[in-house]
Amino acid sequence: MSWRRWEEPPPELDDELELDDPLDDEDVEYLVDVLEDPVSCLTSVPKSVHSSQTSSSAPSIFTRLGELVSFPHISHWTMPLGWPRPLIKPACPVNRRTGPPAVAGSSPGNLRRRGNLFPRAAVGPRMETRPLGDTGQESSILTFGAIALDHLEQGPATEMVHDVLDRGVNHVDVAPQYGTAEVKLAPALAERREEVFLGCKTLERDYEGAWEKLEASLDRLGVDHIDLYQFHAVTEHDEIDQITADDGALRAYREAQEEGIIDHIGLTSHGTPAVIRDAVDRIPDLETLMFPVNATVAAKSDAEHAYLDLASEMTDAGLGVLAIKTFAKQPWPEDMPDDERPYETWYEPYDDPADLAECLRFTASQDVTTLTNAGDPRLVDDIVTAAAAFEPMSEDEQAALVEARRSEESPVPADLD
Repeated sequence: MSWRRWEEPPPELDDELELDDPLDDEDVEYLVDVLEDPVSCLTSVPKSVHSSQTSSSAPSIFTRLGELVSFPHISHWTMPLGWPRPLIKPACPVNRRTGPPAVAGSSPGNLRRRGNLFPRAAVGPRMETRPLGDTGQESSILTFGAIALDHLEQGPATEMVHDVLDRGVNHVDVAPQYGTAEVKLAPALAERREEVFLGCKTLERDYEGAWEKLEASLDRLGVDHIDLYQFHAVTEHDEIDQITADDGALRAYREAQEEGIIDHIGLTSHGTPAVIRDAVDRIPDLETLMFPVNATVAAKSDAEHAYLDLASEMTDAGLGVLAIKTFAKQPWPEDMPDDERPYETWYEPYDDPADLAECLRFTASQDVTTLTNAGDPRLVDDIVTAAAAFEPMSEDEQAALVEARRSEESPVPADLD
């Protein structure tokens, strides 16, 4: 994603400019021909309007300029890096059921539809969505793995979230174990919570611990509600024993669900398919599963790597399947120190754009709803681009890729997630 910078000040936008509602052809002609580019409208709006939502002209200008993106001869525009985003910033978290608070001059319905007063149009093709099992959610085929934010400063982290949402991603995954990711995700969520299906998770297996971690995540994320809360990294059968015990985490999840704090319950695992099936059998509340799906894993013929069969089985049973390890090439060499690894990932990833696209096409062509990006922020842009351009991989292409990966070392099962 490239951000435009202006070398010279753009033409001034008259603060008193009156535009028809909706914009007519004459208005559009003026804004395009005289101002040359809708982006100039952004940079020429007085900074006092950017920094304050109390200006009576702000909603009118912002709403009308936002409508520019609906005209076919204006394909897209973006905000120059460094300029404040004139967005609604509610004093309290936005409730997904009611939308953001009203702003003078704009109807609540418009705000819920747009998500903010000044949206950037998506760049390139819109991303495919699929039903997340029987949850009623339609998730983008790419889920934004917010662990990537942990490796960025707050400014770039917020821009990354806005970028992936603008380009069609609507499902975001985060966890307390992902360093500063929850905190760095919060500013963008405050502005666009109603656009995001938010998944979070915890490693806690007992009742008290699960409640404690859930409340801590709500605070760090700045939200009052999580759409999908998951038992994180369940790899052993005895963990299921702990979760389902009288004082186990499942009891906390159920209470939170009854109170409306979480909507859906899921599980993530890099354990064997047998462990995941055991969890599904013993936890009837599960609506989603997250586990490895990639061509290298598919090339292994033993039961411990039969995740493709598991994905089909669980999809048929009405569960949403979220794939991880899509871009995993192999484990890092055991003798390579962490600080010498070229990427901030738990495994060595593919990094060539063509390879990343091939990995994504393979996984998204299986019985999965959505897949997560690699955890290094430098890989995110290419992965989002590949997801937006996704075309199913033929069976012959899949078979050829699996055969090519036959001799490669599997990145799972391993202590990864």
